[in-house]
Amino acid sequence: MQQKARRRDFHRATVFCVHFASLLFSSAATSLFLHGSSYSGYRLDRDLGSGANVRMIVPRLTTRRLILRGLTMNDWEPYAAMWADRRVTAFIGGEPRSRDVAWTKFGQAAAMWTLFDYGNWAVIDGADATFLGVCGLAQYERGIPELGGFPESGWAFAAESWGRGIASEAIGAMVGWADASGIAETRCLIDDGNAASIKVATRNGYVPCATLPDKQVFRRPSPSGAVQARP
Repeated sequence: MQQKARRRDFHRATVFCVHFASLLFSSAATSLFLHGSSYSGYRLDRDLGSGANVRMIVPRLTTRRLILRGLTMNDWEPYAAMWADRRVTAFIGGEPRSRDVAWTKFGQAAAMWTLFDYGNWAVIDGADATFLGVCGLAQYERGIPELGGFPESGWAFAAESWGRGIASEAIGAMVGWADASGIAETRCLIDDGNAASIKVATRNGYVPCATLPDKQVFRRPSPSGAVQARP
């Protein structure tokens, strides 16, 4: 009798878990739909507590030459090498990043999606699958009032990819996704001497809105013209 009761309880618990899991995945699918996305989903990451897979949907964007997708561990070594290059960090902190610092930033970039429904993409060469760099939207809590809680655009590309219009193409895809997702305005922070990034920003609709010591803040309203900061 006790054995039958245990089996019955086990069956009920199993049915509950299946229904609960279905609800979670249905909610995730609904969330993707409500964000106005017609992009395919890229699934990433794992639950370190149980080892079970956690489904985190990162929009997968494609352009004429590029694929923008979620970061994976396959990107770690080229990502670390990129940030160790003085040419890349000349206007982003000014010093090459050690592996431990790059590792923290790598995890931060990947995890942003779970907190804000936006985050960073790995930018991949569509022809040969080479890692070219990263771009995306984030919240860094810099304490700069001019950023005002708006999603902050950022990008960095391996020096080997420079001079090909890769950054402008990737940022074009990024802001297109932001517009389609209902993000009212994004901003970015660029060092005064970083002429290449200023050119990329202005090509994609960013205009200066504030001047800080050695830096400028740029803003890009969505085509709707609405302005909405993060609460």
